[in-house]
Amino acid sequence: ENALVEGTHSTGVRFLSWELAPSLKLAVPEPAMRIKKSAQTFHDQVDTSKSTSSPILCEMSGLSTEGMESILQNCIDDGNRNVVTIDLYRKMGTLNAKKLSILAAPSLLKCAAEGQLPLDLLRWYKLEQPKKTFGLCENNCPSRPVEKWTAVKSTAKKGKTTTEVVKYERGFDAKESSDFYQTLMNRPPAFEASVDKANGKLIIRMNPLVAGHQAAAHLVRG
Repeated sequence: ENALVEGTHSTGVRFLSWELAPSLKLAVPEPAMRIKKSAQTFHDQVDTSKSTSSPILCEMSGLSTEGMESILQNCIDDGNRNVVTIDLYRKMGTLNAKKLSILAAPSLLKCAAEGQLPLDLLRWYKLEQPKKTFGLCENNCPSRPVEKWTAVKSTAKKGKTTTEVVKYERGFDAKESSDFYQTLMNRPPAFEASVDKANGKLIIRMNPLVAGHQAAAHLVRG
């Protein structure tokens, strides 16, 4: 609006006239994917004696052939396995995670909102102390390479005065860094997703012990 231009002092409005249409109906299709209800709570499934214990968080049936082909496009599938793991952390992890979100998020969020997940997300759960102390398990939380500081000397000249300057640069051993990265990539994941091709199912597992180790490692090791 411009106070100096009279034509901008008013605004033209056009109102639409709506008519009642009682015969108009909206069809909402039934969701193709359904979440199977678990007879046992998630916490009861946790076996603290096994570091590989990954209880099923949810199991979704009704996965179409096209959906399976799409989500397994970047996964290692030799065609001989009925259950194929979805890579969520390595090279194609980001892309696979996006596909998984598009495919499963609507049904998963609906199920969580209705309180049908075997795990109550707003409740604190107690875990028994595992064989290896939380945060100190090398299998779940590998130690970082030892940092090495090297003195780098240089000279700074200001006018007729020359001053020696010493700076310290941090570095790591190349082999130790490579080994650490490989161990980090191969450590057990907190969340696992897989596809049961024979039955058209999407299975999502969660390992609370791994999550506990990873969380504790930040507190213990910094």
